[in-house]
Amino acid sequence: MKRIVLILSIAVLCLGLCLQNSTYAQLPEEDYFTAEEMNDPGEKINRKTFWANNKLYDGLKYPAKLWRKIMPAKAREGIKGLYKTYSGWPGVVVNSGLQGEWKEMAVEIVRPVVELPSIPTLGIMTISDKIGLPEPERKRNFDSTLQKYNVPYGIYIVWPLLGPNSLRGTFGKIGDTLLNPVSYFLLPFEAIGVAATDEFNRYSINLEQYEDFDKAALDYYIAVRNAYFQSTERKENE
Repeated sequence: MKRIVLILSIAVLCLGLCLQNSTYAQLPEEDYFTAEEMNDPGEKINRKTFWANNKLYDGLKYPAKLWRKIMPAKAREGIKGLYKTYSGWPGVVVNSGLQGEWKEMAVEIVRPVVELPSIPTLGIMTISDKIGLPEPERKRNFDSTLQKYNVPYGIYIVWPLLGPNSLRGTFGKIGDTLLNPVSYFLLPFEAIGVAATDEFNRYSINLEQYEDFDKAALDYYIAVRNAYFQSTERKENE
């Protein structure tokens, strides 16, 4: 039992690390927002949670660097692509339909079947691109569906371990999780472990961007909050 609790704790920590940093790992550094545009009424509490999270996350930098040395870059990218394809289905299909993106919906219905032969290669040899099924710029999820129907983001929240989100994004994440097939075919701690492994792999891919962002920011909390809103605004304008 103690071993299971330890595995779960490490898995959630890995998952939280990457959820916090995935919002800004590949974002541009322009288009900043004013404090009024970023509704953050709980900033004092959010800051404390943010820095507590970072103290925990710092311990995972060395394992991420070690993972990069063990696993070739193409394999890490392939693993990321495979998890994205299979964990996002059927949620991406449902949300594409809810947003009226019928062509995307049709493509995403068949994508998991098309990519089955790429599983033994860890996703290195993808099939979809070769037969004219390119990967969309972003996956449709419940948060983007709520955006489509003009649901406001509410307030900015920094969750313990899980990092930055909005009130709307939190409810969207719950919907995405409920439609994630991984959670139905595996035991809860196994599903968390698989998700955490994927997020940890993504973090290792974006490690340089993360470290550069950390060093360049005058106020790290403000920089991450601004990057989160850049990501949200970019999605809303697509």
